[in-house]
Amino acid sequence: MAATDPPTATAQKSHLFLQVRTEAELTEAIATAMGRQERCLCFIEVIVHKDDTSKELLEWGSRVSAANSRPPNPQ
Repeated sequence: MAATDPPTATAQKSHLFLQVRTEAELTEAIATAMGRQERCLCFIEVIVHKDDTSKELLEWGSRVSAANSRPPNPQ
């Protein structure tokens, strides 16, 4: 995605999903989410290259992924 491309957006009546790769896209996505006239849930997915993340963030992501892949607790 070029730096001038807008964030990827998918809008439904109940939610908005934005996908960003740069700081400028993140700023635009936040403005889009905050400027929505209708009340809806907004998701912003930030795509970050593995080399641009800390070791701690990568370890945390692995733990979150493992936790999300477990079956639900039937309480």
